[in-house]
Amino acid sequence: MNSEVLNGTDTPGIASNVARLVENVGGNVVRVANSEVESIDKCAVQVGDHNISKYTTLRLAKALRCDIEEVQIEGDESQADLTILVGRDLVGRF
Repeated sequence: MNSEVLNGTDTPGIASNVARLVENVGGNVVRVANSEVESIDKCAVQVGDHNISKYTTLRLAKALRCDIEEVQIEGDESQADLTILVGRDLVGRF
């Protein structure tokens, strides 16, 4: 599955660190960027309903201790199958 990692904190570089972890466990990261919101408290793995119970989704959420959120995916705006929103709870862990 293709993943994107978005930094939802004001801590520079944390999304890159999380992306490196995803790649180290065999994931494919297609994008690392800042989230539009910089005040996310808890990380989340966002997926469409067709990917919500896939092994990769469950494994990443467990490894990062993130919630899984089902989102409506419209069109082909992103090449990612899932989005990891990095929250403040990951600061200090990565």
